[in-house]
Amino acid sequence: MVTSEDGDANTMCSTLEAVFIHGWHTKHIQAEAGGKREKSTPQKPLPQPVIWSLLKAVTHKHIISELEHPIFVSTGVGPCQAWLRLALNDGLMEGYLKLLLQEQAGLWEYCQPTALLRDAKEGEFLLSFLQRLTSLVFQTLLQVRHLK
Repeated sequence: MVTSEDGDANTMCSTLEAVFIHGWHTKHIQAEAGGKREKSTPQKPLPQPVIWSLLKAVTHKHIISELEHPIFVSTGVGPCQAWLRLALNDGLMEGYLKLLLQEQAGLWEYCQPTALLRDAKEGEFLLSFLQRLTSLVFQTLLQVRHLK
């Protein structure tokens, strides 16, 4: 059983987020305020790729409405993080990735030619990795109220 308290699970989620956002065109990147810091330390904006509109193309409608509810997620990046965790919780990540890889027009619009999702070999490798995850049971990786 993999839970949100598992440090390795959180590292895996962060790594999967990095794979999904690798090589995005700069027009799909916005500046978001960084994490909490001491008041004396100036806070620089962090670049955050916004991929929610592409993810919506492959996501079930009831999940879209849940993730777009403003009580749960308050930034453009939040739905993407919540989507990934919910897909793992529900065992849908492999299927979503297959659909996303078939969404070539969307990938061309959002991703540079060198992006991992546009590379056929990398896509196949990622799919085989996700197939291995099916032996794990994910429980409550999604803690949406904390994604901001």
